[in-house]
Amino acid sequence: MATSSSSRPSVGGLPRLSSANAGYVLPRVAIAVVFLGFGIWELLDPQYWTVYVPGLVAGHSWTLRLVQVHGLALATTATAVLLPRYARWGALAATLLLAEICLDIVLANGFTSVLLRDAGLLVLAAALVWLPYPAEEPHGSDG
Repeated sequence: MATSSSSRPSVGGLPRLSSANAGYVLPRVAIAVVFLGFGIWELLDPQYWTVYVPGLVAGHSWTLRLVQVHGLALATTATAVLLPRYARWGALAATLLLAEICLDIVLANGFTSVLLRDAGLLVLAAALVWLPYPAEEPHGSDG
């Protein structure tokens, strides 16, 4: 059965952008760009990021590996947020990761401009968890 291009929800598993779904595709892309960028950066240059590791785990022989695991978690989350089937789970993972990041910032530095930025991303990610997705796009709520 032939379908029109407007009735197909995605291209290659990624969401198709239209005026009807821009309100949930664009925030997903925004979160994914930030998470993928920082995730790759942490994977490629973990030494740079060791200054942001909480004091409890800083200075150990496995600190660089911990930063790389965090980078992998960010990159994986970015991918999940983009894939329609896993978008809601990816948004939940992004929310939890951002909560961890915000908590670390508060404990290390108190209230800062970086905390304000990351708290804004946290709210955006949390909104994506509960945002009603169009029925034609599978979003992972079925497991």
